Amino acid sequence: MIAILKEAIRAVAEKRFVLFRGLIGTILVLAVCDVAFSLVVRHVVKASTWGLFLLSLVVYMFLGALFGTLVAVTCHRIILLGESSVPKYGLHSWTSRETRFLGWSAVLAFFMSIAVVPFGIGAIFVPKEYRNYLVFLALLPAGYLFARFAVLLPSTAVGERHNTDWAWNITANNGWRLFALLMLAPAVSSVVTKVFPTELGTFTDFLSRLLGYVVMTIEIVVLSLSFRFLMAGQTPQPPAEGT
Repeated sequence: MIAILKEAIRAVAEKRFVLFRGLIGTILVLAVCDVAFSLVVRHVVKASTWGLFLLSLVVYMFLGALFGTLVAVTCHRIILLGESSVPKYGLHSWTSRETRFLGWSAVLAFFMSIAVVPFGIGAIFVPKEYRNYLVFLALLPAGYLFARFAVLLPSTAVGERHNTDWAWNITANNGWRLFALLMLAPAVSSVVTKVFPTELGTFTDFLSRLLGYVVMTIEIVVLSLSFRFLMAGQTPQPPAEGT
């Protein structure tokens, strides 16, 4: 686990210019969408224009899924296949590969939502002051399922076709290690984004979102290297430069 973290940091440092060039465009779009939706939510709270809110939510989710997929696929391919596997400024077109990637992302989200349903039902019968504990408990099964199936994402990004049985088998005996690796980044992100309190204004909110996406990029790299490690059955090697 430590070896993969070190390799992820090293890979990001070595490929920082390639990653920046390939991801900055789509990440900026995602950050702008986040800030715009945040402003819409504040407007809804004041004016109660729920029609605008629902329309904005649909558009926000659509754009987030679209550009988030392009960011993830670009990053996975740069790390696993080398910079020549993507256009100079990252992926800005959609193919069946991206559709499959988005489909697996939706499947993972469904699995995680099913895992938290019992805790949501339990919250009805638990005193309000204890409900926060249920949130942390719900993260365990949801995060574990994500860790066991998340290797489907980098495998799809590099053009391989697998199913959930393959993912469950290849991550056997490594589920909790992957859980620790993949849940670390969201925890760090929640802390890092507090550096710029959103109360200070829209620009600081924008900077906070950008920092969050930087951390997300590192998590994608960690997932890429975890996939490589599991496929090779040995300590991950430096990212290849070929296609």
